[in-house]
Amino acid sequence: GERKRKKAMKVPKRKADKEHSFFNASVVFTGKVQSMTRGEASQLVLNCGGDCKSNVTRNTGYLVIGDYDLTSFTEVFASVKMQKVEELINKGHPIKVLGETDFLKMVN
Repeated sequence: GERKRKKAMKVPKRKADKEHSFFNASVVFTGKVQSMTRGEASQLVLNCGGDCKSNVTRNTGYLVIGDYDLTSFTEVFASVKMQKVEELINKGHPIKVLGETDFLKMVN
């Protein structure tokens, strides 16, 4: 019965919705996500058919900033990832910057 019990624990993977904003999008996290671990947040993106990257590139679709860090703007804008995003946005790459609250609204 050991095998059976393990199987029951598995969380059903939602089929990714092609209409979702994160579908096929590259998502980068910066700052501390408050409401969950970085791994859980990454899993939410994967559930939506998105992809998590550790660095900002011109293929990045979204930069998600932990809400705690959003309150101290000076620190956020000192973040290398944030500077990179600003640079890319200025060059015309449509990267969206989300706070944690907005991110949660999108994945739930």
